[in-house]
Formats: sequence, C-alpha cells, structure tokens
Amino acid sequence: QQRLAASAIAVASLDPDHRTARLCDLLSEASFDQYQRRSVVWRLGDHPDPRAIPFLAKAIKTDPSGAVVNQAITVLAVFKYKESVDTLIACSPADFRGKSDCKRAYNPEMFRVNIADSLRSLTGQPIGTNEAKWLEWWKEHRDTAPGLE
Repeated sequence: QQRLAASAIAVASLDPDHRTARLCDLLSEASFDQYQRRSVVWRLGDHPDPRAIPFLAKAIKTDPSGAVVNQAITVLAVFKYKESVDTLIACSPADFRGKSDCKRAYNPEMFRVNIADSLRSLTGQPIGTNEAKWLEWWKEHRDTAPGLE
C-alpha cells in the first residue's frame, strides 16, 4: 500500500497540466494514511496553485491527523495569495481538539501558533494568535497587502 500511495503521489506530481487537481483528489483518498496525506499536502506546496487553497482549508478544518493539519497550515504560507490569508484567518477558530498523530499529541494552541506564524510569513505582521486583531488588520489592508496576488 505504501508503494502504491507513493506512486500515485509521484504520478500526480509529474503531470503539470493536472497536478493540482490530481493531488487534491488524493487528499481524500480513503486508502491513504495520515503520513501519505501529509505528503500530498507537502507536494501541493511545491507548486503553489490557488485552486488548492480550498482543499488545504478543508484539511485544516476536518482532517483527524495533527500531522496533516499542521502541514496544511505550514504549506499555506508559501501560497502568496490573499485567499491564503483569508483561509488561515478563517481556520483560526477551528476545533483542533483531539488532533494527534502516532508520534505526538497536539494541543489546539499549537495549531493557532502555527497559523499565526504562517500569517506573519505571508503578511509580515507579528499580530500573534488573536483572530479579532487579524480580522481587523486584514479588513484594513487586504487590498493593499504587498506581495500577495
């Protein structure tokens, strides 16, 4: 199963015309374990395409694995799009309780800190984990945020 998953990820990654769609489809592949889904997320970050942002948002909000959730948050920091900032702010209040992997237990604050780090990477703003402050700042600066499409 591991070889089949690795092959599917590799084949999807090598198809420049359909890479994003094929990788996004693999995020919901029932036979993939948390580490294979995390690998898919990692590959999406290799070629940031705004069409992947809703799939990364879904992974952040619904994937049961802390490893996948953390990777999706981190990968969004390389997606230099306003929609990435929108998504990270919107994911901040998600219910992260019970997210874990076989190597570590996560607590909800760890995910929020990672979101704040990704937001800082995208915007240059050290606002921290306060969702209300991010919403206020983003409302004022969304249209003029430098370096974001």
